[in-house]
Amino acid sequence: MNFSNLKNSLAAAVICGAGIVTANAALAGPMIGSISTVEFGDGNSPDNWIVDTVTVGGGSVELGIKAKNRFVGDIIPTAGFVYQSEPGNPPTSGSDPTPAAGLTIWNFEWSAIFTDLDPGDFVVMLGVDFKPNDPDISNRFFFDVTSVASLADGVFQGSQNIGFSFWQAIGDPAIMPIDPFAAGTYQFSIELLDATNGSASRIDMTVQVPEPEMIALFGLGLLGMTALRRRKVLLNR
Repeated sequence: MNFSNLKNSLAAAVICGAGIVTANAALAGPMIGSISTVEFGDGNSPDNWIVDTVTVGGGSVELGIKAKNRFVGDIIPTAGFVYQSEPGNPPTSGSDPTPAAGLTIWNFEWSAIFTDLDPGDFVVMLGVDFKPNDPDISNRFFFDVTSVASLADGVFQGSQNIGFSFWQAIGDPAIMPIDPFAAGTYQFSIELLDATNGSASRIDMTVQVPEPEMIALFGLGLLGMTALRRRKVLLNR
């Protein structure tokens, strides 16, 4: 989905606040799995999502959220619903290797699929926290993703990059634009709220981007292990 077309709708839905009302929360069981359908573009995998499907009355709602490397493929989440991504710029497109300045290698994706229910009776809030260790609530943004047009009957999905100009338009100048080469931790959530603002389901996800030096040290460590293994083979000949 091209989010430049959604800037006005999403900007109107921004809520900078301490959190979302979660009264009457139902027991939910998010797990790593697949979403039932992908409508927001070719090349987007239905796999490696954090997914929760909840029954509401005579229907159901399937929520999903994940991180993915742009134009490359899925990032496999680790325990605790954490996605690890490298710092840097992605290619401009799937066929153009030129670095896309100002964008991160990874995107975050979200999905809300309603079956036999009226989406107008609910709110699905997407939460983004650029600085989860900072108590300043201006670093947090929440969007009602059901306030935009559905891609298909009851299907609301999309993909964003934290370097998109959309964030620079609404974000705090102190944290925008994002430096895609900077290490950081980013937290995301997607939550289903009913007509009374009660929470029927909530999924939380973390994306961690390590220091470039740590990646280099890890690479050197692998080289060292390979060299030691090769030396041991030669000695045993």
